[in-house]
Amino acid sequence: MSTVDVDDVRQLLDSDQEDPVMVLRQGKPLVIPAREQEAEEYRGTLFLTSRRTLLDQAGQQGTSLPEMQRLAVTLSAMADQLGA
Repeated sequence: MSTVDVDDVRQLLDSDQEDPVMVLRQGKPLVIPAREQEAEEYRGTLFLTSRRTLLDQAGQQGTSLPEMQRLAVTLSAMADQLGA
């Protein structure tokens, strides 16, 4: 089972939050504003990526379903390496 799926990637890309990032809390991805990463509520979370980084990685492929699937696999692998 993947830690990050296409819906999580879509949530980050479509977020209305200012400068959204994806973090892991207890092995589950969460999308939060970057400025809230240091808040007590998110203490102990692991940073995975930002929307800006995902868009840079997608490049000319854009945010097609195959590209979002690729990004989800990459993020899940990163989460596994971080020990999530």
